[in-house]
Amino acid sequence: MKLTIVLVLYQRLLEESETYQSLLSYEYLFESLQIDYELLVYDNSLEKINKANEKITYFHNPKNPGIAVAYNEAFSIGKKNQSSWLLLLDQDTQLTEAYLQELLLLSKTEKKASAIVPKVFFGEQQISPVFAKNLRHLEEDVTITGLTNQKIMSINSGTLLSMAFMEKIGGFNPNFKLDYLDHWLFHQLAELNESIYVMNAHLQHDLSVMNYKNVSLSRYQSILDAEVYFYQHFQKDLYPQYKKHLFLRACKQLLLVGNKKIALYSYKKFFRLRGNNV
Repeated sequence: MKLTIVLVLYQRLLEESETYQSLLSYEYLFESLQIDYELLVYDNSLEKINKANEKITYFHNPKNPGIAVAYNEAFSIGKKNQSSWLLLLDQDTQLTEAYLQELLLLSKTEKKASAIVPKVFFGEQQISPVFAKNLRHLEEDVTITGLTNQKIMSINSGTLLSMAFMEKIGGFNPNFKLDYLDHWLFHQLAELNESIYVMNAHLQHDLSVMNYKNVSLSRYQSILDAEVYFYQHFQKDLYPQYKKHLFLRACKQLLLVGNKKIALYSYKKFFRLRGNNV
């Protein structure tokens, strides 16, 4: 059984990546479970700051096209090498022995799932997976373990995808350069009524964008633009509810967030949507 792993870097040495170091620490699990894997390191750094390693496929793209391009490169490599699964990783997810052991065992035994996801925490707060039936459910954690056909959303990093499913949808949507690619991906799973396996294993992940006080204006603009595009073109049933939610968010930001430009951008986006009536 073959597994393709993609690790996306940005302005980080490979040896400084928590994800890469933890992957190396538990490399013996692949050997003990007789799983053949290939690792693609897709480096979006401005300069080529990582040395190629004979054990990995290294690709440098200083244009920083985002993660969808990197994932599609890995998808293409996986198809050529007849991999069964594609594992998505970013540079700062702390992989654990329990996670990798459970994941690799499931990759050999789980026949019904098109995606296998861990429970991911930011400190004490579970951030993934969450229910995605409506906007309120995005705040409701998925605590079950095992197969589910419920509509859920999980972050990209740590997610294992069936190559058969990826071939059904033709790869990753390049319109989601970075943000909301995970929402789009799990929307596709739901649309095709594909099963998802929620693991027992927990991971820690740094999700600094959860705090508006820490995010830059340009970063917030990128997130909001992708969010609006997702609800306009994919989660259309929630779009009217989303516009109301955006207005309330802008009001909250105006009162609580020091960078008022973030609140003003939210207001601008809301009134543009309202004016276009789309």
